[in-house]
Parts: sequence; C-alpha cells; structure tokens
Amino acid sequence: MRTRLLTAFFCVAASWVFAASPFSDLSFDAARKEAAKTGKIILIDFYATWCGPCKLLDKTTWPDPAVSQLLEQKTVALRIDAEKETGLSRRYDIGEYPTVLLITPKGKIIDRLTGYRDPKQFVADFDAALAGSAKQ
Repeated sequence: MRTRLLTAFFCVAASWVFAASPFSDLSFDAARKEAAKTGKIILIDFYATWCGPCKLLDKTTWPDPAVSQLLEQKTVALRIDAEKETGLSRRYDIGEYPTVLLITPKGKIIDRLTGYRDPKQFVADFDAALAGSAKQ
C-alpha cells in the first residue's frame, strides 16, 4: 500500500513539474493557420540565449499557472530565438529582448511588450493589449 501511495505521489509531482509548455513548435506560417482556425491570436516570445530578463521570464512568468492557462486559451504561442530566426526578427523589427508580440492571424501586430514582466503584470498587460489599451 505504501509503495502505491509513493508511486502515485511521484507521478502527480512529475506531471506538475514537467507540465506541458504553452509554447508550440509550429512554424510562424503554421501558427497563423492554427490561430485563424481556432480564433486565437499569435503570441511570439522573441528571446536571446544570453538575455537575463528572458531567462527570468522562463523561470517565473511562463510556468505560472495563470499565465500558462491564458496562453493556452487565447493564443498560439511561439518562442523564437531572435538571433537564429533573423528573417522573422527583422520583419517585426525586434531590437530589444525580451520582446513579446501579440499578432493577428493575418500577421498584424496587436501590441508589443518589451522587457521582463512578472506573472501578474504580464496578465494585466496582455488583457490590456486585447482591450486596446496596452502600455509598453
């Protein structure tokens, strides 16, 4: 009985620790099609591997349950290494990291969020962007 309880505990803990990322491995074009099909917007986290604030987003903001739920419900979310995907970075004039873009399925920018945001601030800024009153 004890072994079963321990096994169940570790399975639940492992699923919590290794929860699925809200980010997709889709290409930008595939993400646009998926967003159009599902009625969602596209969120792109443009980052650089050396960027401290980007790493802080990875550690605190993206794994937050409220942020993950928001991304899963309202976006097709992508993470793009801006130094590797230079064409898309140039297309959207990415010059600061992190830059999070909210984009329509047709490719039009809804809003641009630059710099680190903790989970609470990210959710507030995301909601403001969708309401048309975002602050950068």
